[in-house]
Amino acid sequence: MTSYIPLSLSDVVHKINIYESELNLFNSSKKKNFGIYYTPDFIVDYIVSNAFLWYLSKFDSNIQQLVKKILSLNSNLSNHEKKILTYLHQHIFPNITVCDISMGWGVFLIYTFDYLFLLRKNVFILLYSPSPSELEEESKKIAIDIVQNSLFGVDLSAKAIELAQLKLFKQVMEALNCSNIKLPRANFRQGNSLLGFINKGYINGKDSTNHWVELFLSKFRKKTLVTEVYNFLRKQKLVHWKLFFPQLRNREGFDIIVGNPPYINVKRLPQIERYIYASIYETYNPNGDLSNVFWERALSILRPSGVVSFIVPRYWLEGKDSNKLRYFIQKNSRILEIMDFQSNRSLFSESEKKLGVDVSIVTLEKRKEKGLFDVYILQNSERITSINKHDFLVKQIDQESLSSSRWNFNVPKLVEYLDEHSCLTLGGDKENNIPGVCYIGKGCSTGNNSIFTLKKIKDNIFEGYKKVKLSLPENEQRVLRRLIKNSDIIRYFLKKQERYWIFLKDKSISDYPMIEQYLHKYIEKLKETQKKYGSKNFFDYAAYRSLNLIDSVPKIVTPYQSSINRFALVKSKTPLTINETDVITLVIKQEMRSKLDWFFLLSLLNSELLHYYIKHRNKKIYYLYDFRTSQITTLPIQVSHNQKVVSFFSECMYRAQALQLDDRLYMQVRSKLEFIINSLVFEIYLREKLSSELEEVLQEIVFTQKPEVINIKRENEFLSKILSSPIIIKQLRQIYSNEEITSVVKDLSLPYSKFIIK
Repeated sequence: MTSYIPLSLSDVVHKINIYESELNLFNSSKKKNFGIYYTPDFIVDYIVSNAFLWYLSKFDSNIQQLVKKILSLNSNLSNHEKKILTYLHQHIFPNITVCDISMGWGVFLIYTFDYLFLLRKNVFILLYSPSPSELEEESKKIAIDIVQNSLFGVDLSAKAIELAQLKLFKQVMEALNCSNIKLPRANFRQGNSLLGFINKGYINGKDSTNHWVELFLSKFRKKTLVTEVYNFLRKQKLVHWKLFFPQLRNREGFDIIVGNPPYINVKRLPQIERYIYASIYETYNPNGDLSNVFWERALSILRPSGVVSFIVPRYWLEGKDSNKLRYFIQKNSRILEIMDFQSNRSLFSESEKKLGVDVSIVTLEKRKEKGLFDVYILQNSERITSINKHDFLVKQIDQESLSSSRWNFNVPKLVEYLDEHSCLTLGGDKENNIPGVCYIGKGCSTGNNSIFTLKKIKDNIFEGYKKVKLSLPENEQRVLRRLIKNSDIIRYFLKKQERYWIFLKDKSISDYPMIEQYLHKYIEKLKETQKKYGSKNFFDYAAYRSLNLIDSVPKIVTPYQSSINRFALVKSKTPLTINETDVITLVIKQEMRSKLDWFFLLSLLNSELLHYYIKHRNKKIYYLYDFRTSQITTLPIQVSHNQKVVSFFSECMYRAQALQLDDRLYMQVRSKLEFIINSLVFEIYLREKLSSELEEVLQEIVFTQKPEVINIKRENEFLSKILSSPIIIKQLRQIYSNEEITSVVKDLSLPYSKFIIK
């Protein structure tokens, strides 16, 4: 028998204030750690109402117009519409179930209450024209029924659950315009919605958790692992859906699931928790976001033809390592709608914009049949305060055309052309059997960078952690490696910084007494790191990644995230270098070195054509593009038979950058070199589309007229002479008259008209 809680509005409001003050203690860093992003009201409103419209559309094809009439109490109804209203009133609305499986303080379910209450109340008015007292009585019945039978939610936080229930009670009292009422307890439960039985196990009552844990552990043979998993699971509140919510026992699942799953990089989770999710969910991505597996869980507890709509990070659409999630969604659901906000974060508050997430709203139906769906791509960066579909570019996509490969819905034809016509890629494309020209690897992780980093002050004096100074003799300086950081990399060239990492791999620390003395100051911190990562010695790194590539010379380095393509060449063998994890290393494969010159490859990678390609193809994180191995491995690489001419200009650029001048003359040289190199790259990649012969003409000029001694002044004069040559201007005009190249210049706002308008 349902028990009712006597409530007064003043008490509820007072308790809400207490809970809110406690929960608002989260600062930005804690929010990021817990994946907490509070959803703006207009986004919640859109997701809830849109999910209802999609769900109800199976009962009538014109449901959108009918819902508008219901919400506005438009009594101008056809006989057919009255029949639909009667059916909704008697069979659909009283039985509809809506769940948020990561509910927080319940904003989605509170909006659901408002929306469903208004629909049901207005349908009652339109069908029966009730008296005020009849409407008051029916409204109370509707509100109680929605609380008792339509709204369901789960969250890890007991306080969030309690706050959500209080907010729902407040909303009910405001909807009924009363200050005192008795209401049933809401179907909000504390627990981990990712763990527990879905369709079985509930009959075991209190033994359900033991039963689930035993079944889960039966697949593992290692005793130590079983113990670790068991201890972790016993501390969790597992959610056995039909035990938690008896209303589901005779149902196939929820009708609608809405929400904003936590945006947590799985690497922030304890290792054993990651292992458990990897064992359960086929969509689990070890380099991705926990929100991935919420899709899989949501579809598993959704009834056939049910609708799920989430606001989630958009990275999975384009991320090379999210193919499992794309495959799962493609196989197990019909995509109804995708709304892509690109890099516009203005829908979040100022504090949350800084947490670093670009989002999309994705709506799915649980059914095998596929169809056409609309993708809405936001076209501006202005502040968003409401959803206006006129602000979006709309593309209709056939779901059958999708695979597990990256879903780029706004890819220009030129980008597709580059994919189709390039015989090589940067790292190799196994899916399309295209060979790669480079080995690619990420940098090392010390586990405690601040301690291992030394900054050279002068001669043999270095500054370490907390500005500790140490004097290192020459033999101890030999175990220092110059650190390459993300910020050191500019196009073509690596800025010289006097930062070093202590590198004692396979060394005896006692041979380096000054370094040993320095590290021993922080022995407790370093031993914590050693234990965490299972290192052999306290002075070992957490991860020695890609050392064979890092030790190679020459090599090319690039930041793992950047607003533009920035690739720099490292030519010198001394000093030895080391990369942080946010720096990627590329080394040309031995078998490719006869086909590919280092400076030629550098020109391609820094070209505006590949900038354009990356902009429209790679995963985007705010205004930064992803250059990790998985993202750049399929960059199209085109080889030219006349690499020497491109390499010549690339080497000129390298020398100019090495001077690190910032005067007017240097800037002139740089802009001219960039223009010539980019023009050559356009011609190399699009030779089939162009009639120009710039490469051949430049080759003749370069190797017959180039100055013997290159300095910045002579270089500028030489470049000016080239760019004023009528034959060169003719070739350039042929290149830049191409419509697709013009679109690249316009898209990237390249200042090239000054070179070709003579």
